[in-house]
Parts: sequence; C-alpha cells; structure tokens
Amino acid sequence: MKPIIEIERDEEGGMHSLYLHYSREPIVRTISRDADGSVNVDIDANGDPVGLELVGTSDDEVTVAIDAAREYGLSLAGVFSSSEVQPTP
Repeated sequence: MKPIIEIERDEEGGMHSLYLHYSREPIVRTISRDADGSVNVDIDANGDPVGLELVGTSDDEVTVAIDAAREYGLSLAGVFSSSEVQPTP
C-alpha cells in the first residue's frame, strides 16, 4: 500500500517531520528505531504498522527509516527519490 504522506515544516520552510500513514487503525504502541526517537513505528492492536515517523532529515535518520520500512514491508513509493533509497550493506 502506498503511504499517505504528512510533512511538517519548520519556520524556514525546511522539513521538520515526515509521517507515513499506512492505516487509520488506532495506535496502541510506538517502537523507537533509534536512541533519540527520530525514527518511530506506530503499531496497532494486531501488531501491524500504522505509520512510520521521521523527525529530521539527516542521512542517518533517513537510513534508519528506510531500514524500518523494509523490516515491516512498508512501501516508500513517492517518498524518496530512487537515488536516496540505496540498499544497506
């Protein structure tokens, strides 16, 4: 399923956060994928992903988000250009 994309911008117009909705089910827990909480996966009562949140735009944060999407089988269609989505070693 192609995600529904929400983008929050900061005062200068840069991207502050990106949220990819994969369902509208209620969120029952959030799994943080990195130490500072910049990449999170929201999970529903069945253990299925509801959304993927990315706060910030560093290469490390984007890589963690891509890895999380792959782990959960989530599409990133229309989110990143093909040059940004590279296989991780």
